[in-house]
Amino acid sequence: MMRFSLPYIDQPLSFWQRLRDLHGGYIDEIYFPIHPRFAASGRPVQPSRHLYSFLAFSELDKSVLINPLVLHQPLSQLEEPLRKELEMLNRHYHVTQVTVADLGLCRAIKKNLPQYKICASVLMRLRSPEQIPYLDNQVDSLVLDTAIIRDLDKVRAMRQSFSGAIKIIVNEGCLADCPFRIQHFYE
Repeated sequence: MMRFSLPYIDQPLSFWQRLRDLHGGYIDEIYFPIHPRFAASGRPVQPSRHLYSFLAFSELDKSVLINPLVLHQPLSQLEEPLRKELEMLNRHYHVTQVTVADLGLCRAIKKNLPQYKICASVLMRLRSPEQIPYLDNQVDSLVLDTAIIRDLDKVRAMRQSFSGAIKIIVNEGCLADCPFRIQHFYE
């Protein structure tokens, strides 16, 4: 059965309850952005009026998105505050999954918070089996680069090279190199 990771949108708890009732068996996780004071999420800043009621809703698994292309400070300065935030999310809201675009962050999270499952973000641009050894067993799953998701031979080669779960972003699967891709994230 296919299962889907869905982005958080700022909706009242009744929206999430209805989504669970209608489609819960198909939902792997709902991912939400880390607070911008820690790192960029890779997504535009969103409203968060309903975020904490959503986080307290324990009937859907959640994943936190930490997706900066460039860290806004050295990892050595970011590691401790980020560890504390992830510990808080785990302790209070049972968040146990994280999607990360930086391999250094993957290693820091794996070392400090082994209870977290780590997903390599699409922003890592993983498209070749030769990249897999660099992950150094630091991730449990990965999102394939959108440049290869229409090439079944390349997808198979990645499957043979990586023993964890492989995810594909379906909302980017319709048009290769869409010039409106960035704008779509804002809409």
